[in-house]
Amino acid sequence: MNFEYSDEQRLLSDTLRKFLGTGYSFDARGKIIASPAGFSDDVWAALAEMGILSVPFDAVYGGFGGTTIDMLIVFEAFGEALVVEPYLATVGLGGRFVARGGSAEQRARILPALIQGKHKMAFAQTEVDARWDLRRVTTRATKSGDGWVLEGDKRAVLHGGSADTLVVSARTGGASDDARGISLFLVERTAPGVAVTEYRGLDNLRLANVRLSGVRLGRDALLGTEGEGFGLVEEVVDYATALLCAEAVGAIKYAHDATLDYLAVRCADRLVPGAAASHGRHPHLVRAGAFDRVSGVREGRHRGRRRAAPHRLGGQDQGRRRRAPREPGGRAAAWRHGHDRGAEDQPHLPAADDDRAGVRRRRPSSRAVRRGEPLAGPRARSPSSGARVTKQDVARRVLLHLEEIELQGLRHPAEQRAAASEQDRTDDELILVDQPVLRKL
Repeated sequence: MNFEYSDEQRLLSDTLRKFLGTGYSFDARGKIIASPAGFSDDVWAALAEMGILSVPFDAVYGGFGGTTIDMLIVFEAFGEALVVEPYLATVGLGGRFVARGGSAEQRARILPALIQGKHKMAFAQTEVDARWDLRRVTTRATKSGDGWVLEGDKRAVLHGGSADTLVVSARTGGASDDARGISLFLVERTAPGVAVTEYRGLDNLRLANVRLSGVRLGRDALLGTEGEGFGLVEEVVDYATALLCAEAVGAIKYAHDATLDYLAVRCADRLVPGAAASHGRHPHLVRAGAFDRVSGVREGRHRGRRRAAPHRLGGQDQGRRRRAPREPGGRAAAWRHGHDRGAEDQPHLPAADDDRAGVRRRRPSSRAVRRGEPLAGPRARSPSSGARVTKQDVARRVLLHLEEIELQGLRHPAEQRAAASEQDRTDDELILVDQPVLRKL
């Protein structure tokens, strides 16, 4: 099974994200929410012009003829921008009802205007005490001559106040919780007997309560087959639920990426003041694990493979994970027995000769680290030159790690997979990391 997007799907995703990234900022969204309508007519017209409103509909009515995957792509982009326009109510619900259950006359009358952005729809289903049960419908539709008369109340109709046409579920037979006997009707919002009370939901989307008092409809208002509307309701609700899941994925993805970007910039700026201003030079460092490098969680992981601790090299304890024995000076023995890079590559680690018994190493205070003062004690001296290691020395080494991550991102995917496999084997070895400077940062 091929999970890759086609060229048309990538173009759809890129075009929509580019539009939302430039014309739908968070500040602009706040102004749209505060407007009387709760959405922007200009954004709605732009979505129609780009063909976003036509994605799921047949080309006969001017649509794109897209699949459910195409709609999931659209909603994932909407989730990243938290779009508040009535796309789900109009395209995902109302338009879906007409496309799946409407007659040829109903489709020809509604869908072209919907695709052009001139007609909005909403689905009026929820009632008092119905909760999640789609079968519980108490609104009644009784025959009157060649038409119908509707009586009942609907609650929390998504974008019901801005809809031109409501898809209303009403019972033409059976008990209040029977699956059979539910019918669907197309009701104009401005029809006599329709009262709409609009309000704002917790997520700032507009909802409405709809009261139907003796609403008279013609015979052509029936959508689908009389008494057999429950199957269509289930199908469309399941479809809309999948769209909302894609929207949630987009929102979560944006929150995840924004959080990692923020952490990486903040940590880099703490290592080298002003580094946040140059973070734009490495836009993909977050996804390559830059935050792990900067925070010191996995420092040195890609620079070379550390050797296993001595107790892992053979004997009956070969398959066990336990700490290496400590020597009189308190230094872990793992650092005494061979490191791939040598002492000069680790200026913040002491040489073996400096690990004298009875010498107490003082851990530097966080205030001293923030000021960039030299770290006191034998631990702060470079084994090669004897010079003290400062905060800036550590920062330079971490930035070198970042540059190497960037270069690794340019490797062929096969090489990256081989490196990842080698890295997993390395992680299985015991590594005792003692880096007080990075821990303090």
